[in-house]
Amino acid sequence: MKLHPLHPVSVHAPLACLALAPLADLGAALSERAELWAVSAYLSAATAVTGLIAATIGALDFERAYLKAPKVVSWHAVLMVTAVALAGISAAGRFDAAFAVLATPAPWAVAVGVVALVVAGAGGALGGELVYRHGVNVEKR
Repeated sequence: MKLHPLHPVSVHAPLACLALAPLADLGAALSERAELWAVSAYLSAATAVTGLIAATIGALDFERAYLKAPKVVSWHAVLMVTAVALAGISAAGRFDAAFAVLATPAPWAVAVGVVALVVAGAGGALGGELVYRHGVNVEKR
């Protein structure tokens, strides 16, 4: 029995959280609404948690992808793991030692979240290349 690849399905939550966190930061900065800082903090943490899940599932598909496009899949993995790690670092700058959301995050935490989004964009483009150019996890008909 051949299983459907789960990695493409698992990336939607971390990518959505990763994209929405800087938007919540921008909204908080422009509107001075403290609850938006909390939203971006939870989105950053959710990115790290769901990103680890997606990365674990992706690791299960790595060997099959490596056989078709070793350089592309290697760079895709490195960039996406980097983006997840950066999201975790960003989340760390948004909570205090007791895991309470900071009223205003450290500016570096906001900047790291934006960098994580850019890195994930590059990694995601390589993921698309794996599917559309190299046919990874695509059945021939």
